[in-house]
Formats: sequence, structure tokens, C-alpha cells
Amino acid sequence: MLRDASQGAFHLMKSCASLIWFYGFWNNVADLRHECRHKCMELFYEFIPLLPGKKSPPQWLDGMLKDHGIGFLISRCEGGGLLSQSTLRDLTGPFSVRATLQWMDLLLAALDCYNTFISLHIIKPHHMLSSKENPREVDQYNFSKCTIIVRLLEFATMILVKGDQEFGKLLEQDIFVSAFFELTALVVCEPSTVGFNMADVEVMKNLPEVCVPLLKALLASPYRDCIQSSLQGKISRKSVEELCAVDLYHSSTMCHHDQMEMVLSSCKQIHKADFLSSILHSQDVTYARSLGPRLLMTVYKGIAPGEDRKALPSLDINTKRLADDLLQLAFSLNQQSEQLVDLLLNTIMLSVPISGSHSHNFLSFSHGEYFYSLFQMTINTELLKHLDLTVPRLMKASSQNPSMVSVLLNGMLDHSFRERSVRKTQGKKLVEEVLRRWKSLQSWWEGDSSTPESKTATLLLLSKLLQIDSSVCSDINH
Repeated sequence: MLRDASQGAFHLMKSCASLIWFYGFWNNVADLRHECRHKCMELFYEFIPLLPGKKSPPQWLDGMLKDHGIGFLISRCEGGGLLSQSTLRDLTGPFSVRATLQWMDLLLAALDCYNTFISLHIIKPHHMLSSKENPREVDQYNFSKCTIIVRLLEFATMILVKGDQEFGKLLEQDIFVSAFFELTALVVCEPSTVGFNMADVEVMKNLPEVCVPLLKALLASPYRDCIQSSLQGKISRKSVEELCAVDLYHSSTMCHHDQMEMVLSSCKQIHKADFLSSILHSQDVTYARSLGPRLLMTVYKGIAPGEDRKALPSLDINTKRLADDLLQLAFSLNQQSEQLVDLLLNTIMLSVPISGSHSHNFLSFSHGEYFYSLFQMTINTELLKHLDLTVPRLMKASSQNPSMVSVLLNGMLDHSFRERSVRKTQGKKLVEEVLRRWKSLQSWWEGDSSTPESKTATLLLLSKLLQIDSSVCSDINH
């Protein structure tokens, strides 16, 4: 009996000693002082089954995480968490190579631990994303990473624009490699996958201002084929076809807003750099040329689908923004001012429910008028770009569709009046084009077809013309 008791006490002391030694060893696995870190981790892996309970390494770690929480993993593998270590940005003293190396060693130790234990199936990858501190760490990591990426892209742009060709060749092995072009394509086409927060308005606004100059610089460099190949891998015919086939009222469209907006944004950036036609032409020349008109008709028909154009549902704000972006891309790809005017003058009647009305009350107007009311700013911008084509077409239709012509001319004048730079250029030219063909509007105030409404429209139009350019009063040519 005494022998059994002594043996039990011996085994207990042996188990306790094993645990004490093991935890002491485990505390030092990620210690920087150990030059043989990999061997230590191997011994750690082999020693776990010898502990009381004889659990496998994954089982043992799961138990420890349940008892101590995810902080146990951070304190052991990350030395208390990488965020607890000072980076160069946090140091108040002068630059120190030693401090930099120490932080890099800490990062290396954590990476070694995670890589080894994940490969041995001791740690599951999702454990790294389970701590309470993780969202902040991930946000800070993504912010720092994306800041570095932006600075790298700006640096590359500066080298390509300001540097000579020989200097660029010196950087081919370090910067202008395949990974750089893939990264550039990702930032342009799939920025969220890199870590950019596309819900941030500043990111959405400023990121294209970094990417477009770089794409232009690459287009004029020896690396044109490299970036073109990378972009072609991201902008496929399928993704563009999905834009042309979008159903503005279908529930699936609402679910894929973000994805479509990303494709649209990338197409706009690539087109601004004069790259999109090259990418699409490599697939099919006629396809690329037809893309603009197809996108225009997608939006135009999409707002009033089917044969029954009565009681159309109203577009939600996100879908309307998507349609407006599609329209902007369509206009940037091709000059379509004449077709646009014809669509705006379409007299097929539609009806939509009155907003906030609980009864069956509807507003009725033409397809063209509804189209214009939804995307007025984008349409006005396009009409003003090609006044030599749009104004003659509108003035010619003034007798057949006076109300819509009046709406469009007044809308264009209002749009050009808002900004001084536009008023002095496009606004002034618009006034000249209208006054040059003023007799085309004669039916508005003379003859059997004139009405009080058309006469009022004439006076309103004339007042806006004078508001933009009053000097025409003294011009004998008008």
C-alpha cells in the first residue's frame, strides 16, 4: 500500500514537473532569443502527447483556447500582440536600425509560429481572426498596407513620367515585375480584395486619381503589354455583358450592386487612360464599338421594361445611381448625341405612381421625359458637349414636340448657368446656336399651333438666353 502510494505520488510529481517544464518551454517558443525557433516548435509538437491526458496537439490547443480565450494564442505566438510593439512611426527618438530589426524579428517570430502551427494543423486559420482586438488590427493593417500600395503606385508613376528609360530598367527586377502589374490591375478592378475600404467616400474619390495617371504612364512605356495582359484578366467579356444585360427592377440587381459598381469604376478608369478600347479590341473590334450604344439602350429600355408601360415601379436610389453610372460609361465610350436626342423626343407614354400617395394616383409622361427626369445632369452634360449636333436636331423638332424641346433647351441653359466656366464656354455657344436658328421656334408664338403655354415657354427661353449672354441684345446679327 505504501509502495502504491509512493508510486502515485511519484507519477503526480512527474506530471507536475512535466507541466511546469512544458509551460516554461511554451512561453519561450516565440522568444526572439531562441535562434533555433523551428526546432523548439518541433519539440513542442512532439511533447504535447506526453502531457497528462495524452491529447493531440489540436485537441490540447482547443482546450487552452476554451479556458484562456484567444488572448492565450496572441500572448504566446505574438509576444502579447504585434500592436503592443512600437513601430518606427510610434518611436519618438531618432531612427534606430536596432529598433527596426527588433520589430522585424518580432514579426518574423509571429509568422514562423503561425506558419508552422497552421501547417501542422494545430491552429486553424480562423483562430487568427477570432480575437476581440482583431477588427481594429485588421483595419489598421489594411490601412497601412493600402497606404504603402498607394505610395508605391505614385512612386512608379513618378519614375515613368519623370525618369529616363535607363533609370526605369534599373527598377525592372525590383518594381516593374509581373506581381506589380497584377497588383495594379487588382487595385483598379478589385480594390476591396486588396484591402481598400470602398465604403469610404474619400477612397472611392481619390483612388482613381492615383490609378489613372499610372495607367496612362504605363500605356506610354515599354510595359504596355504587361499591364494590358493583367487588366484583360480582370475585365472579361462576361463582366461587360452583365452590364449590358442588367435588369434595373430585378431583385438580383440589388444584390450585385457593389460588384457592378466595381466593374463600372474599373471600366471608367481604364477608359480615361485610353486603355479600354485596346483591351476590348483585342477581343472583338465591332464588339467594342457597339458597347456604348448597347449600354445607352440598356438604361433607356430598362427604366420602362416590357410592353405594359403603365404603373411602373419607382427606381430605388442605389439602382438609379447604378443606371446613371452605366449611362456615363456609355457616353464616354461613344459619341451618341444624335441618338440621345431621338430617344429624348420619344413620345410613347408611361405612368408611374405618385411618391407618398396611398391611392392609385399616377403621373403620366413620355418615355423621353421620364428618361430625362431620372438622369438630367448626365444627359445635359452630354448634350452640351456636342451642341453643333444636338441643337439643330432639337430646333428641327420644335414644331412636332414643342413641350419636350422646351424642357430640354431650358434644362441645358440651367445646367450651363450654374458654373461660371461652363457658362462662359458651352453656355455662350448654346446661346449662339439657339439664336442662329431662332426662326425654327416661330410656331411657338405665331400661327394656329401657338398656345398660351408655348408663348410663355418662348419668353422663358429668351430670358434664360439673355441671362447667360446679355450681349446678344446689341448684336445686329441676331
